[in-house]
Amino acid sequence: MKKFTIAGALVCGILIGMVLYDRIISTSFSSYRQVIFSSLLAEEELMAAREERKGNQLAALFHRWNAVRFTDPEQVRAFSKERNHEIDNDLFAPLALLMLNEISNASDPDKRGMRMIEAYQRGHLAYQLEHLGFSKLASKEWETAASLSKHSISQMKLTISKLRENFDD
Repeated sequence: MKKFTIAGALVCGILIGMVLYDRIISTSFSSYRQVIFSSLLAEEELMAAREERKGNQLAALFHRWNAVRFTDPEQVRAFSKERNHEIDNDLFAPLALLMLNEISNASDPDKRGMRMIEAYQRGHLAYQLEHLGFSKLASKEWETAASLSKHSISQMKLTISKLRENFDD
């Protein structure tokens, strides 16, 4: 009988520990997302003010627009509780996130993939700037995109135009 009491207490202790751990983790994830959200919003506000002082009205507009988007729950859903409900309430989410981090680090140790993503994003930005008549700004973005991707500007323009064709499909 004593063995069953000890085993029962052990199981009960483990279950209580798991429930407490789950509550701490779910609260921590939500709080951490709010900290990141606030930091992004503050960064956009600071960048908007900095660009305004430098006289770069287009960049200031961009940062102001982002700041407005961050405050509209319909625009930026990545930080919402609804979108992150599964992560917040998953007991094994911390382990899954650690594994995802390890997979990510192992699959792209020199961060070339991230540089290519930035190159493509800058290429899309350059394309938009060109079509809005901001050729000097577009030229800078094409140069940066080409440098990041280690391709020529003409190769980047071709790649971006091909990618944009696929957007219409």
